[in-house]
Amino acid sequence: MKTCRWLAFLLLSSLAAAPLARAQSVAPPPVAIPPPAPPQAVGPEAPPPAPPPAEPAPGYGYGPPPQPYYYYPRYRPMPYAYPPAAPAIESMEGFHAHDGFYMRVHVGISATGFSSTQAGTKTSYSGGGVSSGIALGGAIAHNLILYGAVVSTDTSNPDKQVGGTSVNSDLGEIGVGAIGPGLAYYFDRINLYLSGTFGLAGFTADGSGGFRVDSSKSGAAFELMVGKEWWVSRDWGLGIAGELFGASLKDKNTAGLSWSASAASVLLSATYN
Repeated sequence: MKTCRWLAFLLLSSLAAAPLARAQSVAPPPVAIPPPAPPQAVGPEAPPPAPPPAEPAPGYGYGPPPQPYYYYPRYRPMPYAYPPAAPAIESMEGFHAHDGFYMRVHVGISATGFSSTQAGTKTSYSGGGVSSGIALGGAIAHNLILYGAVVSTDTSNPDKQVGGTSVNSDLGEIGVGAIGPGLAYYFDRINLYLSGTFGLAGFTADGSGGFRVDSSKSGAAFELMVGKEWWVSRDWGLGIAGELFGASLKDKNTAGLSWSASAASVLLSATYN
């Protein structure tokens, strides 16, 4: 039994080895790889083509033909900054116009007179002096100004007359002043103005030694001015004016005694408006 198994194993082994031997017997022979060809020597480069022959210069010219000119613009870097601002344009509103705040000052020379009548005898003082004043206010309509003003006149060493006869003066200075509201109107084309002031007035009289000898109670006063000014800037005007001033005053020391004052002045004025 063992012999039969052994024979069967040998038979199967021979049958399995026969195809393997046949496959090995029919395998193709290996392919021979030829050796690499030796590198060929590199020859010199081909020479560049010859340039075309130059055209002959024209017979009427001299020298070589002109060469073309090429313009290369220069590059100029722009600065890193903003352009300058345009100048501000001043508004023309209110230019040479009488509007808004108003201020006028004046000073000049005056001729002043004071007189009173007592017991049928007239006593008067007269002389030259200085007139001054200031007005502050504002426009209430086109060219119409409402203001408050203070005005005064001072007369030094006035002449004295009693009953029409000149006598030695007992006064060294007489001053009269007034305060009150007023109106002024300006004419555009010629910048001429009219103004009137009404208010309360008073006077003082000093002796030749400078001490006070008389004064008055409050009285009524008026002032009338006519002036012409020329613009010297946007809002300032300079000019000349004439002034008339009058007041009625009651004496403070003598009961029933009244004084009247009058003055005519030539002034220089300056107005801001």
